[in-house]
Amino acid sequence: MPRGLFLRGFFLALALIPAHLFAANSSKDIAIIDRVLKSAHPADPWVKLGDVGIKYSDLKAYRDRLVASDKKTSGPQPMVVTPGGTAFEWPSGNVNYRFDPIGLTYGTVYKMTTTGVVTTLHTFNGGDGANPVAGLIRATDGSLYGTTQLGGTSNNGTVFKITTGGTFTTLYNFSGNDGSNPMGALVQAADGNLYGTTQGGGPSGDGTVFKITTAGVLTTLYSFTGSDGMNPVAGLVQGLSPDTNLYGTTQNGGNNSLGTVFKITTGGILTTLHHFAGGSEGSNPAAGVIRATDGNFYGTTQFGGINGGASNAGTVFKVNSS
Repeated sequence: MPRGLFLRGFFLALALIPAHLFAANSSKDIAIIDRVLKSAHPADPWVKLGDVGIKYSDLKAYRDRLVASDKKTSGPQPMVVTPGGTAFEWPSGNVNYRFDPIGLTYGTVYKMTTTGVVTTLHTFNGGDGANPVAGLIRATDGSLYGTTQLGGTSNNGTVFKITTGGTFTTLYNFSGNDGSNPMGALVQAADGNLYGTTQGGGPSGDGTVFKITTAGVLTTLYSFTGSDGMNPVAGLVQGLSPDTNLYGTTQNGGNNSLGTVFKITTGGILTTLHHFAGGSEGSNPAAGVIRATDGNFYGTTQFGGINGGASNAGTVFKVNSS
């Protein structure tokens, strides 16, 4: 699994459990994240030893929290086992287990009427992409464009387009060196091209900014190296005319390893506008910025801030374009 997909933090051990000890109501893969001694009393809501009969539908509830919130940036990666059957069976021992059921399903593209009638336009199969976590954009050609975090030919994510009638095309398969695991939505700039970010990949593995034509020709505009930011998980926004720069955030990296706000030209020249320092100003922005008519950009940080004596609950900030 790619770097940056799971929570930064302390893991006591990796669960290396034989595949025959597990069963689930799916033929897909389940990744075992880690295990911890029961005596450690983990604060997280872990699946507890003895919770027999956990159904596939129960496991799916863990997915969004583990993928979107738990970002593991270093250390051993999870083992993957292929289960079969109907329910999990837990091996004996003084351990609790936590799972990432990513791979049990690959995700869909759907449409919904204003009265709530849903139609599935496309079901991902892994080879054409998997696990889209960002929304779609409608380009000037009328097609919808998006990204998948995983899947594709190298399991590093994809860029795709789909018509409102459901005709699906994979435009690009990320290979890793050109970026991996896009999590933010695309934006169509004034030049007609689509721009986006990848959470990982690039020569340093710290993420990239890319542009792609509606025909699928991708150019890596910038590869982060850590000191200039790392792990952009949100999309970009373009400035107000005549400002054609694109603006975004990185969740980590920068001078203090707590994230940045940056701008980049459509030609790939990047300027770091702010390095988050934590404390009262916040840290680790997980969302992008929005452009306001006053010329400033506004956003949020996931952590940091001080309010009524409670800290680390996040902030709202504004930053100018220079």
